Amino acid sequence: MCPGDFRGQRQEAVKSPKSGGSRNVTSNEPLIEAVIDSRTRVPSPLDARRLECHTAVLAQSGSGKSFLVGRVVEELLLKTKARIVVLDPNSDFVRLPSVDTTAWSDPLRQWLFPGETAKKFKAGWSKIKPIILSNRNFLPGTHAPKINWGGLSDRERANVMGLDPVTQPELYWTLVLAGEIARQRWSDDADETDYDFEYFRTVANEVCDFLLGADGAREVAQNPLAVSLRSTGVATGLRFRSSLDTLETFEIWRAAGDNERDIAEVLTSPAPRVTIIDLLSVETDSERLALTSRALTALWKMARDSYSDALRDTDQPDERVPTFLIIDEAHNLVPASRNSPAAERLAADVVRIAAEGRKFGLFLLVVTQRPRKLDPSVLSECDGLFLMKMTNDTDLRSAADLFGFLDAAATQQAKGLTVGEVFLQGRLGGTPTIWHVAPRRTMQGGKGIDSKYWTKA
Repeated sequence: MCPGDFRGQRQEAVKSPKSGGSRNVTSNEPLIEAVIDSRTRVPSPLDARRLECHTAVLAQSGSGKSFLVGRVVEELLLKTKARIVVLDPNSDFVRLPSVDTTAWSDPLRQWLFPGETAKKFKAGWSKIKPIILSNRNFLPGTHAPKINWGGLSDRERANVMGLDPVTQPELYWTLVLAGEIARQRWSDDADETDYDFEYFRTVANEVCDFLLGADGAREVAQNPLAVSLRSTGVATGLRFRSSLDTLETFEIWRAAGDNERDIAEVLTSPAPRVTIIDLLSVETDSERLALTSRALTALWKMARDSYSDALRDTDQPDERVPTFLIIDEAHNLVPASRNSPAAERLAADVVRIAAEGRKFGLFLLVVTQRPRKLDPSVLSECDGLFLMKMTNDTDLRSAADLFGFLDAAATQQAKGLTVGEVFLQGRLGGTPTIWHVAPRRTMQGGKGIDSKYWTKA
């Protein structure tokens, strides 16, 4: 199996979204049953390998993009061996474990594929065990999204604290010093390898006291780096302590002995089929950035290590599977303009995946309603496009500039699409056909305001 290949499902004649004609599909071609011809109501399975690239979903709010992505997620999990990680800023996927039984009675059932039944779907879905990383305790089977402070590198900690090693060397080296002393003191017979944030904070406060003029313990007072930092003046100690005070309010730190797992470990040891990271349940932007950066670092390392193993074991079949990283509201996570070191680092991680991830079997599915506000380095690497309703001329022109394969007629017709309608462009297709998304069969997590309540006097 080549990097990113999928497991096949069945053999039958289907209508190809690319050609519009019929073709024979061999048993090693997995079929993603996601779209139906809006005019003829003919279901058109999509060869899953067309998704073996970076893909974009461009759609304004209310166009049905969450249902489209949800349906694609369901199909990938049921029809292939692919893994999926969703960065979920609006809690749209937190109920993914639950089947929506109304999908088969809703008026949208007209867009279901032939043979789709609740019983059949439930039987298949019962084998999928989504992991939901969320602070919403009322959701069944969730785990709190946590970071093990003692397991972070100095650079990762600096990123969380918003410290630039180049422009803030005194603060950066104070961070390094506190980490070194904490490691030295952490008992060899401790139950866990890494100290937690509270332990680090205790040590860091002691370091700050020394920088502010206190005597300090021997391992602090006799440390050459501590002595050098003390000579920079009390400002270093005060500023570093202020940064620590901010971190103390974070709820993402794993505590020693609490049986919680670092988000990196959840994603990789072993890698689950699907993980939803509920970013809306996280209190602050800084915490969301920290968790997302930690997750991307883990996914990148896992993909690189897997690739290296495959190269080394040339006499063995390559049984790796792809990982799809779905970034919803990507223009907020990777904006074209950033205003902090943490945001710059996160954007750099996503751009790196966009530029190099394909050879490691790591594919992006970026979802945005504002393409001109998203880092163009990300969208320019996308070979596939789901284009849904968009009425903003500036965003449509931006999309046309970024996607050389985007049909001009489709760009104009996108203004008149209705909810659930979509064009398949680039690697996904390229015909003038308007497709309709098949219903999502798992529970939608997000909610809209119900007009029947607020419009009553």
